Parts: sequence; structure tokens; C-alpha cells
Amino acid sequence: MAEALVSGLLSEDTLGPDEIIVSDIDDQRLEALSRSFGVETTTDNRRAAELGKYILLAVKPQNIDQAVKSLGAPLTGDKAIISIAAGITTSRIRDLLGQDLPIVRVMPNTPALVNAGVSAVALPEGMDKEKKEFIQKLMSAAGVVVYVDEDDIDAVTALSGSGPAYFLQFVLELKKAGVDAGLSEETAAVLARQTFIGSAALLEQTGKTEGELIKAVASPGGTTEAALSAFSEMGLSDIVRKAVDAGLARAKALAKT
Repeated sequence: MAEALVSGLLSEDTLGPDEIIVSDIDDQRLEALSRSFGVETTTDNRRAAELGKYILLAVKPQNIDQAVKSLGAPLTGDKAIISIAAGITTSRIRDLLGQDLPIVRVMPNTPALVNAGVSAVALPEGMDKEKKEFIQKLMSAAGVVVYVDEDDIDAVTALSGSGPAYFLQFVLELKKAGVDAGLSEETAAVLARQTFIGSAALLEQTGKTEGELIKAVASPGGTTEAALSAFSEMGLSDIVRKAVDAGLARAKALAKT
């Protein structure tokens, strides 16, 4: 995710390579990033934190304590922390830092890797205009940005954070069903994937609602109506709701660990 943001920032000319420093424990990873983007790299989180005005915490939740403590304290200068660590509250990061810096919590999703993501951003109260504008530019480099209260981040995680896997699972099942219906795996894969991609484009470009587009496809008494009826009879709405609820429960549990 950090690489996606770096790539987006550079491709949009939001920042230059000389304005970004990347810190990681993996020397080979750093070498690859330096070669690809021309950015400065280091294995010293403290040095990166000293040089950077905006400190992006792009780590797994289980590594957040170590990562924040390695920044050094207290951090000096006009800095802000941006965290994309799932399930980690801003209050926990503030406690680990031991000082009151502006902390922004963000939940992006994996389509950010192709600049087609959506990121939910929770801003702290009182953040100045300059920092707000930078956060907007930073996350816009990965796709669409929406603003939410931090209390809503867990719900965002269960919906859009995990959501790409839900849709991809459906594409996988659709491909399997096509094979079972007699199509070759290659043909079924192309049909399922392109139907998914085309439907998303249709939704985005026509400005019509999901319901309106479904109605346009589902002729009375036709094949689509028969398939949709099967979904309804098997409780698709309940399945989706239960899946999102399960993701939400897990996100809340992670926040407590």
C-alpha cells in the first residue's frame, strides 16, 4: 500500500522523489523502491521520522507498537502521523508516542495498487488547512477519498477494506459456475472478469443506481430474472449482511488487542 501511494504521488507530481523517504527493515525491498522511484531509503525509522513532516505508518497491526516506538520520542517540528494500520485507534498510537501530535486514521483498500481504490479518512479535530489539503492529495493518489468519523472506521474496514475480496470471490464462483455449465475454464474466466469490470464501469459512467441498472438487464420472465430469484430464495441479502457483520466484529476485536 505504501508503494502504491508513493507511485501515485510521483505520477501525479504531487511530490518529487527528493521529498520522500522510505523506511523498512528489508534491505532488498528498499533497494527495489529506490531503483523504481528514485526515493531516499533507510532502515532507521527514527531518521525517517526526523526528516519527514508527514509520517505514514504502513505496517501490519501486530507491528504497530514496535513501529511507533522506533520513531523516537518526542518528535519535534510541525509533524502529523497518518496510519493505515487496520484496527489501530488514534488513541493507541498517541499513547505509544507519548505526545499529542495530529493523528489521521485511514482505511484504504487494495485497488489503490492500480490507483482505483477508495480511502476513508478520519481527521483529528482542529487540524489546520495545509495538513488537510496534503492528506487529500496523498490519498487521492490512490483513488477516491471519503471522510468519516473514526468511530465508523471499523464499518469501513468491513465494507470497502475487505470488500474487494468479496467481489473477487463472486467472480471466482461465477467462473466455476460457467465451467460447470460446459464452458472452458479460459472462456469462463474471461466472461466472468470482463462482466465484473464492465458492470463497474457501467455503474460509474452512467450515473444510474444499482437498482436502475439491474432493472435494465432483468427483463420480465427472462434469464436474469430467474437467476436473481434464485439469489433471493437462497438469502443473498442475509449472506452479505452476515459477512459484513463478521468483518465488523473482527475489526472491533482487533482494536481491543
